Amino acid sequence: MRRSLLFIGLFLLLAGASFLHGSPSEVQMFFKDTDQEFSVLIIRGAKEGKTLLVVAGIHGDERTPMLAVERYADVCLLSGTLILIPRLNTVAIRRHRRSGLGGDMNRLFGVSAAGKNPDARVVEVVKGFIRQSDCVLNLHQGDGFYSPTWIDRKRNPLKWGQSNVIDTPVFDTPDGGRMELDAFARRVVERTNRDIPLSKYYFHVNNTDTESETSLHKEQRKSLTYWAVTEHRALALGIESTRDVSVPASAGFLASALNAVMGELEIVPAGSLPAVAPSVIREELKQQRYQKMTVKVQGRERTLAPNGPLNVHRGDTVEVLSIEGIPQFGWYARVGSKILSGVRNRRFKVTGDGALIVEKDGTVKGTHRIHVL
Repeated sequence: MRRSLLFIGLFLLLAGASFLHGSPSEVQMFFKDTDQEFSVLIIRGAKEGKTLLVVAGIHGDERTPMLAVERYADVCLLSGTLILIPRLNTVAIRRHRRSGLGGDMNRLFGVSAAGKNPDARVVEVVKGFIRQSDCVLNLHQGDGFYSPTWIDRKRNPLKWGQSNVIDTPVFDTPDGGRMELDAFARRVVERTNRDIPLSKYYFHVNNTDTESETSLHKEQRKSLTYWAVTEHRALALGIESTRDVSVPASAGFLASALNAVMGELEIVPAGSLPAVAPSVIREELKQQRYQKMTVKVQGRERTLAPNGPLNVHRGDTVEVLSIEGIPQFGWYARVGSKILSGVRNRRFKVTGDGALIVEKDGTVKGTHRIHVL
């Protein structure tokens, strides 16, 4: 009898934990073993609710959004769904550049998948996730501080930092509905700024008035957020943290904004959300570490410990098979300027002494000195 009660109690405890934390995270990989490989993480709550899509890394030279989205990978939800794309434009990220194979990816959402642009297939995948979402965030890092009025060279209407970007205040849908983008963005800004102690870092709403013939930002008509609003009728914001602060501070601003959007959509976490304090994020960054690399040298596998040497003979062919680190995703290797990714490009021939470098989001995390025997 006692054993039966114990078993029932354990079952109820596990069932309660499952209900509390919702379904396990689902990871979908696209274009695996190619230079364009990227991951999508889906976190579902135990109860249905709104779906929020968060995209980072559409521009490869903006590190903070990638870090910010990755911090939500272990969040558990009571209700609602998070779809996270921490590193969309992997070619651009590994090149440390704004654009990848096909130019500025945030100007390709008006491009047909049947066209010749190599990044069009990546954009089509994102469009599929936009169609599943009630709200879409495109996270960026912008210069300076956006201000509706001119204050100085760092704070004015031409800057992007610390702004929630909308394409139009109100969008009238074909079915007679109205989407109040400005009102939504202002509520998000109000929630966000509660977490920011200094008013000089407050967010503001930046309306690019994309559809207008007098808009200063007509290029946004091919952007992710404009497509989400006009084609799918989803609430869509471009959230820009400033480059003019430290990485931990900038990541904290994005966390405040993301938490605010989740609050507005009533996407309820089970437990706490990632911290917004720069001091906490700084300590988290210290915990990021490269663990090991598996390579194949002349057909034989080897495991390289962090910063361990790679002893080879001149003319040997080395192939990078895998890289492991904490957090799990975002690691890649290079030799000189050659990025080792995809099936075709992850091999190199040894011509002399050198270095096999491990990076994450443009930051060096490990170095294997190549010694020719």
